[in-house]
Amino acid sequence: RDHWMRDAYCLDFNQRDSNGEPRIVIFSHEYLPESLTREEIHEMAKPVANNFRHFLEIFAAGTLDEECNY
Repeated sequence: RDHWMRDAYCLDFNQRDSNGEPRIVIFSHEYLPESLTREEIHEMAKPVANNFRHFLEIFAAGTLDEECNY
């Protein structure tokens, strides 16, 4: 599947690790209607890494979670 074409990894500045680094979440671009509330958007954000360094480590290892919350 070509996840990279329709899904987005984003920095979540609302959740930070002990060093103040934002976590990384994944969103689906297939389902993001404009009518969603802020709370609904936060529920759809699926955490995939504690911070950007962690994201790069799991990406390089080939273990990055590519499944979104719908």
